[in-house]
Amino acid sequence: MAPTSPSPFSSQPALSTLRSPPLTSTGSPKPDPYFLVYCPYPDKKKVGGIERRYNIQMVAQSMLESGLSLCQTRKRGPTRNIGLLALRPGERILVSFNEYGQVVNEIKGRRLKSYLGTLVRNQHNVPLQVNGWKSVIVDDKEKIWALVLEKFDVEEDRKDNILSLAGDKYRSYRSKMKATYYEPWATNDERLRHKPPLVSDADWRWLVQ
Repeated sequence: MAPTSPSPFSSQPALSTLRSPPLTSTGSPKPDPYFLVYCPYPDKKKVGGIERRYNIQMVAQSMLESGLSLCQTRKRGPTRNIGLLALRPGERILVSFNEYGQVVNEIKGRRLKSYLGTLVRNQHNVPLQVNGWKSVIVDDKEKIWALVLEKFDVEEDRKDNILSLAGDKYRSYRSKMKATYYEPWATNDERLRHKPPLVSDADWRWLVQ
């Protein structure tokens, strides 16, 4: 297993469900490119206390780029930051920093930290087949920075602080994965049989061996 500090890759996110548009009096769907996003339990999922409407193309694109999931089961798993999908095009969240360059730990700051965790858990953004965050290539780190700027209003001079925080999230992710799926088993054969959800066979084999 590549050397990292210990943390889990929790349960798989549930598949999202999309409710069809309302029907006309004749029973045919009304022409509407928007759908209500909801979870299959116990009723509808509400985001920020109210139902939200999403353009399905925007949702799909955001999920593809950021690894976001539209809904979660009651079982606690990795945070997927569905609330960020409610942002209008061009709308960004302003984040505050303290005198030491650290993200202020209020609601907006916590959303940024959570989003960074979501980004680094997505192997399309940051690969697993590296020895650690320092081995992640510059292009991948630039991608993380660009994705952050799409959702958050952050000055350019905070880039190093943001990427350092992303590195902390990445190390924590690998550490928890090691503690949950590697250390409990005595042999590599057992470890390979207990692959974390959403990690490819090739990535897990590389990490184990």
